[in-house]
Amino acid sequence: MELQVPVSELRLALYPSNPENGNLLLSSFKDSLLLYLQSHIQAVSLDGKKWALKVGEIRLAKVDPEERNTIQDLIIKIWLNPPPGANTRQFILNYDVILHQVVTHSALVSIRQDWETGIVAEHPTDIGIIARDPRSNEVFPLTVSLENKGLWGGFWSMVGLGKKHIAEGTDHLLFLFTLLLAAPLLQKGKKWGVFGGTRYALLRLLRIVTAFTIGHSITLLAGSLDFLRFPTQPIEVLIAVSILVSALHAIRPLFPKREVLIAAGFGLIHGLAFAHTLADLELNATAMTLSILGFNLGIEIQQLLLLALIAPALIVLSKQTRLFKYIRLGGAAFSMLAALGWIVERFVGHPNPITESVEHIGAFGEYVVLGLGLLALASYFASTFNTTKTTNRHQWKLPI
Repeated sequence: MELQVPVSELRLALYPSNPENGNLLLSSFKDSLLLYLQSHIQAVSLDGKKWALKVGEIRLAKVDPEERNTIQDLIIKIWLNPPPGANTRQFILNYDVILHQVVTHSALVSIRQDWETGIVAEHPTDIGIIARDPRSNEVFPLTVSLENKGLWGGFWSMVGLGKKHIAEGTDHLLFLFTLLLAAPLLQKGKKWGVFGGTRYALLRLLRIVTAFTIGHSITLLAGSLDFLRFPTQPIEVLIAVSILVSALHAIRPLFPKREVLIAAGFGLIHGLAFAHTLADLELNATAMTLSILGFNLGIEIQQLLLLALIAPALIVLSKQTRLFKYIRLGGAAFSMLAALGWIVERFVGHPNPITESVEHIGAFGEYVVLGLGLLALASYFASTFNTTKTTNRHQWKLPI
């Protein structure tokens, strides 16, 4: 367990005269705090057998200096050790820390990691609230009961997690979309030229996505197994840089006929970011193997779904040279702005108006794809109508 406890309310529960400052509370009353936690937290199996409890690290949560009114919290690690043979997915949690003294207090309980059901730290799941019952004035225990899906349940949970990771990963999707923007076009000198044909466009789109897949699969495997491990910040910055480079390429060819190699190279960087999600799970060899396979499969399913949705629209629109130029340049400009915003955010550690706006727009990504599709349909029918009209006009001019 990891508790996040407000110092101000914990002080009232321990003894009102205790210092409100978290550092003083830890230095002067740590022993009494350990005893207090041990007497107010207990896990019990459904058959009534008690679990052993050990209090681990206690530290103060980091507070943003700019947030003056932020409540100071203690972060407390607690190990619950079940008796031999006990079911760790079903137990009763007796918990009344602070609650026994402060009647308005409540504790939100959530599962931060559970491999079998696909819950990880990025997407914790709330399972209940412990609070004083207003009628009986008692604090009732919380029964924890998690579904047991087994190994293959965990595998399919990881497939879903991989799909969700890409669907919610605005930066990953934007990189791939931006790199595909110029794929259907032929190079004309130092500029992008006209549509290269349906077969040419399809092959280029497939090769780029396949190369990106191979790249991130390699580092996902290596990173998940701890063969490669890099700090998160530089990886996230490099991902933003990859979007910036692909946006510049969409405006003017930077690496013509080398998009496949670039996609594979940047895929290696994106794979390291994916690997952090799995490496932090600390799974055994079997579960980790299934997780890597399932997570990667989920990523590929989502990428292929994206390709299936946007490839027809890109091919149809790229036939309209003037219209597609505005779409390509507009998409590249948006990607450049987003990339620059992410680079700044990931260096300083704080969001900015650009990244907040991009994330808001990213939440409506499916409507952007739908808009591209409708625009492609309108372009197709307009082109067909103009062709038919031109043909009919020529027919009337034929001599009799």
